[in-house]
Amino acid sequence: MFAWIAHLMHGISFNSFLHLPGLLRDRGATEFEIGLIFGIGAVAGIVVKPLVGREIDRTGPRSVILASGALAALGCCGYVALARSATPVPWICFLRAVQGASMASLFTALYAHTAEIVPASRRIEGLGIFGISGTLSIGLGGILGDVLLRGGDYQVLFIAAAVASSLGFALSIPLRVAHQARVDTKGQFTVAVLQRDMLPLWFAGVLLASMVATYSTFLKTYVQSTGAGSVGLFFSVYSAGNIAVRMAFGKVPERVGPKRVLYPALGCIALGFLVLASTSSTWGVALSGLLYGIGQGYAFPIFIGLVVGRAKSDQRGSALAVFTSFFDAGTLVGSPLFGFMVRATGYSAMFVSAGLVLVAGTVLFARWERAALRPSMAAKRALS
Repeated sequence: MFAWIAHLMHGISFNSFLHLPGLLRDRGATEFEIGLIFGIGAVAGIVVKPLVGREIDRTGPRSVILASGALAALGCCGYVALARSATPVPWICFLRAVQGASMASLFTALYAHTAEIVPASRRIEGLGIFGISGTLSIGLGGILGDVLLRGGDYQVLFIAAAVASSLGFALSIPLRVAHQARVDTKGQFTVAVLQRDMLPLWFAGVLLASMVATYSTFLKTYVQSTGAGSVGLFFSVYSAGNIAVRMAFGKVPERVGPKRVLYPALGCIALGFLVLASTSSTWGVALSGLLYGIGQGYAFPIFIGLVVGRAKSDQRGSALAVFTSFFDAGTLVGSPLFGFMVRATGYSAMFVSAGLVLVAGTVLFARWERAALRPSMAAKRALS
């Protein structure tokens, strides 16, 4: 329970920065520049992941949770000064790097903690239920920004983010879990990267993150440009759909097979992009958020469950760090790429492109997945 609430508090803090593009745009930044700034956070997350995975495997997730949680709270304090001054770009980039490194480490460690305490037979369901705290934080972070920014005061928003992150850190202190410490964890990150049956999952992480980066980076400026809906509306509906499928139908993937649910879920996300591209109405924004929420409600815990299930028990921290590194890499690629596309072709073309790329990437993933698993399936048949 402490991990769930800590994840919620840190998530509210982090997701309140869905509104940061509005401040950057007010100060003259283009969508491409906003994408680059957000990409810096992804780079920082990627850089620290090998160390994070090694530390989780060596000592357990708790030490990483506490260190990264403290750093996240300090980073939020830096944004408070940003809101009241003509902050130079290097300082903004530094804060984004701190935030990206701390949150990437924190969320990896929290999922590793959960994977260690959830029974293997209910892993996808358990990870999905844990992920509800993150999903809920997206809706609450969006609403928090909508409410606090009615007066246009970003400093108040950043103070609230710092308070939420500090609460998350405090709630992490009681966390305890039995962990088999390992003396030698050197090279585990590389081993996990090269594991044959993991390769399609790494590709899927890049693909999914590249596409959903369009929401986290550009929804604020899309709403400002079209006047349709709000960030809070989109992510509230997203959260409702996401939580509903995890709570009411969370057992389905393990009953019928994870990939029988995964592919329709990815199709649901792609459809959400096409809806947003074809309408600029408030109802269209809400429907897109609902489709995204339903799809992501299944897709992310299924991918995490597949990663944990295929990793060796003493390499789960490294495997999760690799997957989230590729997820960060997808954000790094997607944010500036789609920012450039918005500037060149507009929002509708960008959202259509994201939906079509996701469909094509899903087909490629399915083919790669079958090829990667063929040797292990043949070995199992031979043994039987």
